Amino acid sequence: MRKSISVAFFSTVATLMILGVAVMGLSQLVLFSRYFAQERFATLDDVSDLAARTAAYVWDGLEEMNGQDKEVGARLENILSKVDLIGQSANVYIFFTDSSGRVALASNSDHLTGQALPAEVLEAVAAGGGEAYHEMGRMDGVFDERFYVSARYIQRAGGPGVYLFVCASGQMLEDFVARFGSNFLLSACLMLVFASALTMVLMRSLTDPLHRISEAAQKFGGGDFSVRVEDVDGDGEIADLARTFNTMAANLQQIDSSRGQFMKSAFPAATFLYAESNSLICIISTFG
Repeated sequence: MRKSISVAFFSTVATLMILGVAVMGLSQLVLFSRYFAQERFATLDDVSDLAARTAAYVWDGLEEMNGQDKEVGARLENILSKVDLIGQSANVYIFFTDSSGRVALASNSDHLTGQALPAEVLEAVAAGGGEAYHEMGRMDGVFDERFYVSARYIQRAGGPGVYLFVCASGQMLEDFVARFGSNFLLSACLMLVFASALTMVLMRSLTDPLHRISEAAQKFGGGDFSVRVEDVDGDGEIADLARTFNTMAANLQQIDSSRGQFMKSAFPAATFLYAESNSLICIISTFG
């Protein structure tokens, strides 16, 4: 299918603009998501440090949570109250698990499915050597939705270690992405509309002279050497093409005019020579 210069130019510019907007939107989304994740993980690490220090001096007998030891029960209740306070103040969820991955204490268990944490997750947390372990997701079905998770292993003196998990809902990121997407889409649409209008104006200023040159060339091909391209000014390539065309047309018109004048001058002389030659032939024939 043949495309005009206008259609080809607009299609190319529109494609480039759409690709540019898409790349910009994706890059901004990736950067915002990474920044959001880093900010959330930094907050979770701070809360995890506070919760670990709070639980360290009162934690005892995690494996004996049967309620028979009143002192152990009181300490666990103390931990739970402090952990719940920390979680509410930071808008996060905090829970502890034993070495088998079962949740022992939790500030809020609304989003916990009751499933034990996978052994590979516990191994990765323990391998950190006290450093925070980060993950974003459902942790193989432990949560009922996506969460930012900061976990660390707490080694207890004289007893098995425990695992501390501090979590923040990933719904905030999804809400942010939704708001960002709608705002970005609106801004991108407005920008594309404005850019399209500007492109059409520029395209018209570029292609109109070419249309005039094309029409003049068609008349020129039909033998009309008097045609000229008008109203094309400037120092660009199109203006140079128009001036070159006008110069060529003027030269050819001059050549055609000179040829016409020559033919007009040569025709009477040719007629006279033709008549004289016929007379000479008649005389020769008579004497012959």
